[in-house]
Amino acid sequence: MNKIFENYFKQNLKEDYDQEGQKRLASAMARVRKTGDTDREAVVDIQDVEDQDLQQLKDKYLKDAMFRKSVDNRLSDFVTGVDRIVTIDPEIDFMKDLKSNYTQQVRGINEENISYRLPGPIVKKSGYSAGGDRPEAVSIPGTDFPHVNIGQGKFIYKWDDGDIENWNASNRSQKQNVFKRIKEKASDAHKEYIKGLQEFSDGFGNKDAAINVAQAENPFPAGIPLPGSVATIEQRYKRFAHEHQKQADYKKKLKAIARLTPKSDWDKQDALAADQERYVVQQKDSADRAATDASTQLKLNKVAGALRENVDISTSDSEVDEIANIVVDEINAVFSQLPDGSPLKSREVALAALEQIKNALPAMIQGMNVG
Repeated sequence: MNKIFENYFKQNLKEDYDQEGQKRLASAMARVRKTGDTDREAVVDIQDVEDQDLQQLKDKYLKDAMFRKSVDNRLSDFVTGVDRIVTIDPEIDFMKDLKSNYTQQVRGINEENISYRLPGPIVKKSGYSAGGDRPEAVSIPGTDFPHVNIGQGKFIYKWDDGDIENWNASNRSQKQNVFKRIKEKASDAHKEYIKGLQEFSDGFGNKDAAINVAQAENPFPAGIPLPGSVATIEQRYKRFAHEHQKQADYKKKLKAIARLTPKSDWDKQDALAADQERYVVQQKDSADRAATDASTQLKLNKVAGALRENVDISTSDSEVDEIANIVVDEINAVFSQLPDGSPLKSREVALAALEQIKNALPAMIQGMNVG
């Protein structure tokens, strides 16, 4: 067969294969679509499909260009009411990772944990999408703080105006290089800050730290030439002190953003589930305490019965019961007077005390002089 016709034949067969899978995946992608730049534009991303039953179809979509084209062509069957459907190219791995404004963990400088957030407000899940199976993303005002976070809060590099301008001006293929340069700037600033900590902080075990700080802060007497090395220390300390203050301000800013971020509907659903779970645990604990109290009371009743059998009292059965109950009530009163949290206020201690009373009480009663 002619090679050209063979390829054409295979291509057309490939477009038609697994039509049911194409429909399932296109329908799932349509359910998680987002609004584009206008209300008449829909943005669809395969990475937003979280249904585990569709994982094999997702893998095929990512690896097979012809299958991907067929699925994209079917999106219009499920996405209605828009003039344009935009699909996010899954082959741009970098943008796939950075398209969210959530803080994400990556590996980087000196094998330390690095997290980052891009320019723009935090995007948070809130409410439910049209499909009803996942929350929608909404922007939270007042949370725009693009930064690189090194070592889980040990150092924060805030993007400067130039970083943001370069990022916004670059296209998708250029953003990876822009972000690489920003990470390099964060790395250099972090290393400089570590040097300052080592020189001016006792926390790094530097016995000369206090001397270096005093030397940098205290001016030399008038008329004495300032040594070049001292001037260098003074300059390094000023840079370190300025950076140290900025780090404190950045951390306050991030705490303020955390307080500004409201609870989303999705968070409320999780909180409600947690409350229900706590209620079930409390009910179980209450039932366990009731069972323990009932068991203790049963033990007390058994002791009362043993008292009636072991003590030779010449009186009626009803009076014996009354006397035994008096003994049990007094024991209960003693334990109830123990402070909460006392190690003596336990079931084991109560049963041990009752056992001793059971053994000693008959002799005590027989030896009493009631004349």
